[in-house]
Amino acid sequence: MSFKRLIRTATLIGSLMLLAACAPIRQTGSVPVYTSSPSVTSNSDTSNSDTTAGLELEDPTRPTEPEYEIAPSTPAEKPAQKAVQSLLDEAWMHYRNDDPDRAIAMAERAQRLDARSGEVYLVLASSYLIQGKQQLAEQFARRGISYSAVGTTLRNRLQQLLGQATAL
Repeated sequence: MSFKRLIRTATLIGSLMLLAACAPIRQTGSVPVYTSSPSVTSNSDTSNSDTTAGLELEDPTRPTEPEYEIAPSTPAEKPAQKAVQSLLDEAWMHYRNDDPDRAIAMAERAQRLDARSGEVYLVLASSYLIQGKQQLAEQFARRGISYSAVGTTLRNRLQQLLGQATAL
């Protein structure tokens, strides 16, 4: 029985050591921070208690300046956006070459990357309309309108396409 008790005790001690290692360390009081910058003292003040052997004592409560650069004001274009635009360009090319099936395939790939792009739905609605699938064209035009901004050329084209799809 003493062997089982020894194993239990060792397990308990190991568990406590593991928990103690994971616990946050709490600092009490402030710790001085030394930098290697030379101290600057005037001739009249030779009893500066904030300098020691050429090291300057910094105030730990004083905020330091950040060491990072400010991000540019215009965010860089994400790789997915470039891929979506490339797929849309290809889809429009197939649409202009009277190949709506391939245009739809390219637009669907773009849709998987960016489901909120109004232009994706414009390509889909246009392609379905020339295939004679008015209901699908209407659905995609409505979806594109919901993702496009008011007063934009994209929204106007989607509304015209919706009008054509509902008129047929």
